[in-house]
Amino acid sequence: LDAYFAAHRRELEALLVDAFRLRDVALIADLSLLEFPVGPFFERHQAEIDSVLLYRWLPNKCWTELGTLRNEVQRWSFPAFFERSRDRSDDFVLSIIENGYWFDLQNLAQLSFDFQSFFERRFEQVSRAVLGFIETPRPHFVLLRELSALSFPWARFMEEQRDRIAHAKDDDFLQFVISLEGFEVGSKVYGVV
Repeated sequence: LDAYFAAHRRELEALLVDAFRLRDVALIADLSLLEFPVGPFFERHQAEIDSVLLYRWLPNKCWTELGTLRNEVQRWSFPAFFERSRDRSDDFVLSIIENGYWFDLQNLAQLSFDFQSFFERRFEQVSRAVLGFIETPRPHFVLLRELSALSFPWARFMEEQRDRIAHAKDDDFLQFVISLEGFEVGSKVYGVV
C-alpha cells in the first residue's frame, strides 16, 4: 500500500480533506487504519483541518465524530489541537459553561481538554458564570457538580466570592456539590436536581 499511497498522495489527501469537511469520520478512520501516512498529511493540512474542527465539528457538537477521531486516528492529538487554537477553544468551552451545558463538558473531557489550565486562564469569566448558577432561585447543581469533577478551583472561588454566596439557597447541598469527597455519590445529585 505504501507505493500506492505515494503514487496517489495528492488525490488521497484531497479526499481526506473532503472527508473532514463532510464529517465522514469512517473514511478518515479507515485510511488511518490502512496506515495512510496521516502524520505528514496533518502537518501539510493542519490549518485547514483545525479550521474545520473549530468552525464545524465543535460548534455543531459532533461528539460521535470527534470521539471516533480521537479513538481511531492515533496520529491526531486533541491536546495539541486545543493548544494551537487556545483562544477559540477557550471561547467555545466558556460558552458551554455559560449556557449550562454540563453534558458537553463531559464530552470535552473525553477529548482530553485541559480544564485545569483553562480554569486558570479564564477564572474570572468562569467565576461569573458559576455565580450566576449559584445565585439563581434554582441553582444549577448538575453543572456545579460537573465543574467539581473537572477540578474547578473551588477553594479560590470560595475565598474570592464568599460574601456573594454566603446567602446562597441550599448552602449545605451547595457544599456537597462542590466537595470532591462527595463525588462518588455524585450520581445522586442528578436524581435530586
